[in-house]
Amino acid sequence: MAGVPQLRAYQSDAVDGIRGAYKEGKKRVVLRSEVGTGKTVMFSYMAWQAKVPVMVICNRKKLVDQAYEELKGFGLKPYKLMQTGLPPKDWKLIVASVDTLRHREWPDWVKMIVIDECHLANFTKVLDIAVEKGIWVLGASATPIPNKSNRLHEYYQKMICTLSTQQHILDGDLVLDCYYAPKAGLPDLTGIGMHKTAYGNDYNEKMLFAAYNKPKVYDDMIENWPKMCRGMRTVCFCISVEHSKNTAENFRRHGISAIHLDASSSDSERDDVQKRFEAGEYQVLCNCAIFTFGWNVKSIQCVIVNRATASYELWRQMIGRGSRPWPGKDVFWVIDQGGNYRKHGGLIDEVEWSLDQPKKKKKGDLGVSPRKECPKCEALVPTTTMICPKCGHKWPEKEEKLIKGAEFEVVVAKPLTTWPLRHEYGDVAEFVRDCIRYAKQKSYHSNSILHQIKGDSRAIELYGQIKGYKQGWQKHQKALT
Repeated sequence: MAGVPQLRAYQSDAVDGIRGAYKEGKKRVVLRSEVGTGKTVMFSYMAWQAKVPVMVICNRKKLVDQAYEELKGFGLKPYKLMQTGLPPKDWKLIVASVDTLRHREWPDWVKMIVIDECHLANFTKVLDIAVEKGIWVLGASATPIPNKSNRLHEYYQKMICTLSTQQHILDGDLVLDCYYAPKAGLPDLTGIGMHKTAYGNDYNEKMLFAAYNKPKVYDDMIENWPKMCRGMRTVCFCISVEHSKNTAENFRRHGISAIHLDASSSDSERDDVQKRFEAGEYQVLCNCAIFTFGWNVKSIQCVIVNRATASYELWRQMIGRGSRPWPGKDVFWVIDQGGNYRKHGGLIDEVEWSLDQPKKKKKGDLGVSPRKECPKCEALVPTTTMICPKCGHKWPEKEEKLIKGAEFEVVVAKPLTTWPLRHEYGDVAEFVRDCIRYAKQKSYHSNSILHQIKGDSRAIELYGQIKGYKQGWQKHQKALT
């Protein structure tokens, strides 16, 4: 059939895992796959193969329209369910918004639903109906972390995960994230309360806006963009509509073309602004909460997180907007104006994805992968990087020396010309050390080492010990082999 979704290997494995869960008797399954790795492709494939009528449910009308067009692009024939008018009886594929379904009866012949962005809290009523009707459920999300709002742990029975984010970066499915996280000039968050959001508990928006709505805070943020990301296509996430409008206006006052969008913007206005943004008419697109999911402009080179967030899920959703590959984009940059990186880490700093509610982190236990600060431009880059991808600063290579015997003979390790091969080493520890050494010589990202030792559980264990990673990281890597 023309247009049938074509699956990559990891997507095919995920689909097989979901089918296996259903065969085990699990009625409600979550698919966890990183931003930009094809969740729509996977659930479209399952909808195409399903022997029963399927309804795809999205959070917003804009996402309904987007899912409708993508499903059509795969050669499928979806029916867009609006406030009036049911499709003909037994129509195989339906797309609807969660708001529409709150105010009308479901098509009674639907036997399976797909919930896109299932981590959001406003799908609970839909899930209650699904449980009552006993129909199959597939939830899809990049950040399916259970909390008291979304209650994923109460509704879903199994989670199927695709590859880790660092593996996607290594395989070229995503690009590497680099950070600029200023230590000074950030608002004081002391005394700011918390409230419940679609992403779980987060800072009170009114109190947070009051802390950020100051001339110096606006100007400090504006100064950071020309210093780190001048000329880069940039999306800026703000606290509120007023904050986003103020930020866009401040960019313009500094001679930087910027535009604001929010949930009240019409579809035609959004489409027009996005086209002009992608054409380069605007350098910065400011928004409040409308581009945190379901937005896939691949050419984004810089993400400004112009706020603090206590939500790990929201942080990942925002920075993930820059991770999609694009010609000439080797890395993307995050300007963190809220101290979020030091709290939540980067894309490769993943939780152990599970339907168990996450344990509270101990104070100071950030679990953030090691990065170093460039002494020239202050960018945060992986510790194995020898040339800063932002300013070109070169770190001096340290010679590896071995002192032997009483004569203090100095032996300098010879440069390696190729990747070490495991079968040429009797000692696995020596093999791992040489892999690390070769990656440093070539200024390769540390994920390239993981590719080289893939499949060798002892080498992975030793590498994790050398890097100081926790046992959970090692277990996750071994599970991928």
